[in-house]
Amino acid sequence: MDSLGSKILQVPIIEVAPHNDVAQAIKDGQAAQKATDVKRARAETDKVRTSAKAKAHAPASEIRGEGQAKALAGQAAGYLAMIRAAIGDPTATFDVKAASTLIMLFESMGMKRAFIQSGKAPAIVHAL
Repeated sequence: MDSLGSKILQVPIIEVAPHNDVAQAIKDGQAAQKATDVKRARAETDKVRTSAKAKAHAPASEIRGEGQAKALAGQAAGYLAMIRAAIGDPTATFDVKAASTLIMLFESMGMKRAFIQSGKAPAIVHAL
């Protein structure tokens, strides 16, 4: 343009139109980022919900555990009283292994009694 006596001082760009493949790649990238953001937000929501639910249930679980511990302690005291009465020694003590064995024996007897009471006992075949 210099040879014609003109100079280009400014060229305003009105529109930028990338090639269709480039535009599609940009759209695909944005869609993938949006999907990732949605997944991340859902995971965070699930994490918060699960944590809140666990915190809400914790006191009940603790109370339930304490109740079970007290029930087992009461059951053990009952077994000890039965054994002391059976052997005639009100001061008898047992080590943990012997006590565990006796508790398993009593539990097994209780399960057998419940099975017999259920009416399914005749179905048992004893092998010799």
